[in-house]
Amino acid sequence: YQMISSRIAAKAGPSQISGAFGYRDQLQDALAMLWIDPAWVRGHILLSAAHQFVEGDALSWWLPTSEFGARTRMSDPHLWLVYATLRYVRATGDRAILEERIPFLEGNGPLSGSRRVDAGVFRRTQDEGTLFEHLLRAIEQSLTAGSHGLPLIRDADWNDGMNNVGTEGKGESVWLAMFLVDILDDAAELVETLADPDRALRYRRAASNYREAIRTHGWDEKWYRRAYTDDGIPLGAISGRTFAVDTLTQSWAVFSEIDPDRAAHAVRETASALAIWNGHVPLLSPVLRGGIDLGTISDYPPGVRENGSQYNHAALWFASALAKIGDPDMAKVALDAVDPFLRSEKEGIDVYRGEPYAIAAEVYSAPTYPGRAGWTWYTASAGLYFRVVIETFLGLERLGDTLAIRPHLPRAWDGAEVELARGSARYRLTYRFVAGDSLTPIVRIVAGGRVLPGDQVAFVDDGVVHDLVVEIAIVPAE
Repeated sequence: YQMISSRIAAKAGPSQISGAFGYRDQLQDALAMLWIDPAWVRGHILLSAAHQFVEGDALSWWLPTSEFGARTRMSDPHLWLVYATLRYVRATGDRAILEERIPFLEGNGPLSGSRRVDAGVFRRTQDEGTLFEHLLRAIEQSLTAGSHGLPLIRDADWNDGMNNVGTEGKGESVWLAMFLVDILDDAAELVETLADPDRALRYRRAASNYREAIRTHGWDEKWYRRAYTDDGIPLGAISGRTFAVDTLTQSWAVFSEIDPDRAAHAVRETASALAIWNGHVPLLSPVLRGGIDLGTISDYPPGVRENGSQYNHAALWFASALAKIGDPDMAKVALDAVDPFLRSEKEGIDVYRGEPYAIAAEVYSAPTYPGRAGWTWYTASAGLYFRVVIETFLGLERLGDTLAIRPHLPRAWDGAEVELARGSARYRLTYRFVAGDSLTPIVRIVAGGRVLPGDQVAFVDDGVVHDLVVEIAIVPAE
């Protein structure tokens, strides 16, 4: 309800009333909307493509009433078009969307030098390109590399507050490298199926180069670094007096599957360093207190917003990463740290000061207003919370006419129930823990008393109610 009413319909909340579409923002929401209204997702992907420039970058935001928007030098918004489209096609099997023809925007050329923002109403090209061509331009525009072989961060990546890290064109982002690896792996496979083997090979080589750069220059003894400034200063490095660890790169190290063992180690070390078992998951630590100017992040008081608050979007990614490395119980701790109802109980409503029925964008850390909610309603954390529960904890993934079930259920839940609709059909899943041994599959799917092979079931509109039991074996420690 929060995502649809505030993010998609109103595009506003108590702390954000612009009514604008955020390019990255609503494409992230679209990933949650896949479970609710795939047709809306299809339409929004095409709408987003129509706000991409011929060079491959896109408006960071635009007003749907006037088409007034802002072109920036941020390095990631246009890549979310690729990410969302690839996942839409994977979930629905709708490859016809790739052939849809959409115009581009024309501006005054790519931003450079002191030109950091170009705002206005931009003209559309008469020539149109397929959505697939739009995706390729977004990727090609992003295949950059700095002195460490990592992609250029330009005027910030996903973390908008780091907008002074790469203004001179030399700063690099470890997170962006991980994001690109994830995209390039899937894009190469798609490109190959569409009879472009040379481009597929080039994308795989680019992904391989980024992987090597991450291993060589992203790793820092216990966890992954976050970025390098224009001056080559590493952020998220253990040696730093401030900003010594960042949760974002640890989570995406898991998602991009660069080095599973090292990624699992990084997540565990980060969880320990941040003491998240206390029920708080800060974005980074220690907080910034003057010194180097990284941008807006340095302007916030210590522990507020990107400057070390529990930035709930990142905390939810961290919860997902914890579950995926095999620690769903600690993942639940991170999930509960975001839950506004539990926060209101834990902190007390006089401290939390946010609505107990609406997820906030962040929860402030010490020393400034620790435990207080910030920026409620209008936050992508609402949609991501929904996805983490459905996709990670319950382990559901739609693959066209198939439903994959790979749960990571915390023991404290003692089971779960969920009902999915596919047209007039209903799929009712009951999760339960059962005793197991070393010979028992960790997860079994049972229908009508019969154990089904594998971890996938048909997901079709057949007008039937399907009752499925998902058994999760508890294997006693030896």
